[in-house]
Amino acid sequence: GNDSATGNSANLAWKRHPYMNGFTGSYTHQRGDRFIFKGGVTWPNVVFPINIRDKGTEIGVQQGGTITNPDYYGADISWFNSSVCGTSFCKPIFSAESKVILVNNTFVYGLDAMSNIIIDNIEMKDFYWVSGYGASYIWLGTSENVIIKNCLLHNWTHASYSAGGRDDLQVVLGGGNAPYSAGSSILNTIIDGGQTQVPNNGSGMAAYHIPIIKNSIIKNASNGLIINGHPSGEVAYSDIGPIYHSFSGLVAGNNQYHENSIEAVDSGTFYIHHNYIHDELPEGGPYAASMIFGSPGDILYFYDNIVWNTWDPAFKFMTTSSALISYIWNNTFDSSRNGSAGSNTGTFGMKLDSRNNHFIAGVFDTSNMSIISNTNNVIQTLSQANGLGYTIINKYAPTHASDPTVNTGILLTCANCPDFGKDILGNTRPITGAWDIGAYKYTGQ
Repeated sequence: GNDSATGNSANLAWKRHPYMNGFTGSYTHQRGDRFIFKGGVTWPNVVFPINIRDKGTEIGVQQGGTITNPDYYGADISWFNSSVCGTSFCKPIFSAESKVILVNNTFVYGLDAMSNIIIDNIEMKDFYWVSGYGASYIWLGTSENVIIKNCLLHNWTHASYSAGGRDDLQVVLGGGNAPYSAGSSILNTIIDGGQTQVPNNGSGMAAYHIPIIKNSIIKNASNGLIINGHPSGEVAYSDIGPIYHSFSGLVAGNNQYHENSIEAVDSGTFYIHHNYIHDELPEGGPYAASMIFGSPGDILYFYDNIVWNTWDPAFKFMTTSSALISYIWNNTFDSSRNGSAGSNTGTFGMKLDSRNNHFIAGVFDTSNMSIISNTNNVIQTLSQANGLGYTIINKYAPTHASDPTVNTGILLTCANCPDFGKDILGNTRPITGAWDIGAYKYTGQ
């Protein structure tokens, strides 16, 4: 590429994005602009961040597009470097080269000025940090309607604790203040720290204050997803785990880095459905729970999920008001590692509706809960479940029409719940008659 080119075709491509360090060309932003990065090309540490907020041509206003015509940062699968990719497309690569990015330490810096942007089909890797808020792959802050999809965000490292390193990475960093990254989402994306060496050396939070995560893989981090409810929160069709103990929390011995697969912050309505949530491995962690809910006014719909191998109970409800209502329907829990599916450790009671769940080796501790309904659940020991074929190998699916989870549930309805009435594999549950219990509808296969 050549920064002095027009940048409006593959043959006249720029070398750098206009908001990258070192860009020498000319550019004026128009709403709905599309930036296509060539597949197989690597942009090095020195050009980052793509500083949308501070290098934009409309400083002081939003640098993105509109809701109906967003700006696009992504790829064209027909345009790639065949000497790198071979005969088929591979993603363009942003590499921090395992060094700190000197300005803001992020690949894409928007903060509050990148609303209505799509980031698509880009690989970002080899990130490094020491400490401090803002270490991230994409820092969208309070920008709204940012869609991150089909991306690979992976392979991070950090300074040791003795050298000042702290567990401060938030891979996708949203905003903790209004408007809270409202309408933003992570779709069909892999976030993978690559930290498989030891369970007690985890680091990195996959996403902070992003309301929607779907069809994604979150693994090898010390925290999964902190979601908000603006306008509502949803985690769906995703695979979350393993989640490891934070290296900072282990050394410091405090709960600042408490490890969670999913945590809800702020008040809102949350839909957590059709996920695999597993392998949370922070032995001895002070706040190691797969899911934490309990803000004032929370309403949780948790359905068609499978949860297994969590150090603490799958749920830790930490109620700060009595308004929390949780609908826990058609899930499969293997609690053999901890003996409980969940409890309320908050200072207020909460309302629980638990139906059509398959509980293996542990149920909810309801001593600090007000029960709306707690019926049509199958409760088994681990040996009972395994003996009937409900094993981790087949993700606890029923294997026979006579199994106790088949045709023993009740029909449930939820008008506003996305994909309600489908099991975790997408099989449609009947609209009349009995449902199966747990995350599966038995199909005889």
